[in-house]
Amino acid sequence: MSMQKKYSIDFLRSLVIYGIGGLSDPFYQKRIWVEGKGPEVDSYDDAITYFSDMCELIFEAPSDYEGINGENLELLKTLYQMVMDYDRNLHVARTPEDVSCILEDPKWHKIQVFARDVFQTFQKVIERTHNGKS
Repeated sequence: MSMQKKYSIDFLRSLVIYGIGGLSDPFYQKRIWVEGKGPEVDSYDDAITYFSDMCELIFEAPSDYEGINGENLELLKTLYQMVMDYDRNLHVARTPEDVSCILEDPKWHKIQVFARDVFQTFQKVIERTHNGKS
């Protein structure tokens, strides 16, 4: 008998789509963060804040979240650490021109690539859970 989770897979889906997805997509970042072309309204700072807030909620009680297990929790922690270390060491204003420089930084490219892998992992978790195979 599986234990009912406090937070449904919808919480994880939101983190994956809006948090991890935004960090993994260089075209979205350039279009929204730098060029300001919408309909989305987002920025580098907003994305980092959203991602870190969602992760910190999960880290407080991972067993409360449907779809979180030891393996994907470690992936999420690794991505979180990469993003927080990068942001903490970022010494630029957050103008579109500065964000454009971020998008050209090889360290940021590593984050994008790892975020893409984490995104794909969590997409599979969501699909399995949605199909009743968790």
